[in-house]
Amino acid sequence: MAERREADGMATAHINPKVIELALRRLNVGLEHLATKALPLEKVQALASGRHFPTEAQAEYLANKLRIPYLVLFLDDTPDLDKIPLADYRTVSGEPIAKPSVDLVDTINAALLRQDWFREYQILSRAAPLPFVGRFTMSDPVKRVADDMRSILGITPELRHQCSGWTQFLRSCMRRAEDAGILVMRNGVVEHSTGRRLLVREFRGFAVSDPLAPLVFINDSDARAAQIFTLAHELAHIWIGQSGISNLPLDKRKVRLAGVERYCNQVAAELLVPEHAARQLWKSGLSLDSNVEQWTHNFRVSKLMALVRSHELGLLDRAGYRVEYDKEWKRIKEQEEARKKREAQKKKQKGDFWATLRLRTGDLFNRALADGVRRDMATYPDASSLLGVSLWTVEEFMRRESA
Repeated sequence: MAERREADGMATAHINPKVIELALRRLNVGLEHLATKALPLEKVQALASGRHFPTEAQAEYLANKLRIPYLVLFLDDTPDLDKIPLADYRTVSGEPIAKPSVDLVDTINAALLRQDWFREYQILSRAAPLPFVGRFTMSDPVKRVADDMRSILGITPELRHQCSGWTQFLRSCMRRAEDAGILVMRNGVVEHSTGRRLLVREFRGFAVSDPLAPLVFINDSDARAAQIFTLAHELAHIWIGQSGISNLPLDKRKVRLAGVERYCNQVAAELLVPEHAARQLWKSGLSLDSNVEQWTHNFRVSKLMALVRSHELGLLDRAGYRVEYDKEWKRIKEQEEARKKREAQKKKQKGDFWATLRLRTGDLFNRALADGVRRDMATYPDASSLLGVSLWTVEEFMRRESA
């Protein structure tokens, strides 16, 4: 990695100019894309040719404008900016791999930078490896894996009944996953760039299996009704030690899932709606709506998840499933549109940056980072880069984490 040096009394960033060329080509734009009044085209040309080096502030601007992590500018070897550093399970059998978007690659890389720091933090803190990471393989019975997950995460009938509904159950499961040592991040945009929304049709989540720093990421652009299943699915990836990106449609009529995805779907379904308990609750004399309501109330899952599971268990025929699924999905989409409008209006009025930050980076990571700064395991600039915020914001972050 290239180093920084002083020039004319001002700190300069000794970047690799070839990275600028690669990033511009990736975005399909020219040098004009980087020019501003403060950084005119002639200076941009000098930076891109290596004749001059930017100040640190200019380097940060370049990284943001080029949509690459700041540290990538300093790599000696020019990286493959479009390469996904995780196994790609989004592919459908018999169909080609879709080229990942810049937004997906940036989201994965940002999460991996945080995960890498957290792993080092765990090592320095002498943390023990988490025994459940990779405890099972796909040759193990689905029920056995789901039972172990339920035990480690403390997903009990009592927990379900303590939750007012499936949205609270989702939050509780995320919190319990973090309590178990799993980094949980949920975001619907690239870092804090609200203009770069993550596409649900591209991915719903991803998982990084690591004995010291396992991580799951949930695409918050997705319907809340689907996110509990995404969380369970990504956690199943951790339990079988398989990192990867997922795009798991609850409606399987159009896809044939890869083996890992199919297995993790089965584990997730068994975790959320255990077959034995589900069959006991299902009464043939009751209507479909009544049976589904029993499941949503007892298991704290969405109606959509209950419909999918009832079809999987052979309790709802395909014709009935198709009608009910389409009807419920239409209702959810209308509900989601209304929710997003309310949230957009709320953000215009005041918004809660700190609540959003906690969601995007995760409580476990935030607590560790604040502790790392206090113990000289990380500097304020490190925290600024890892959180994607200014140094002033880090000051406030540390104050809040100490409260």
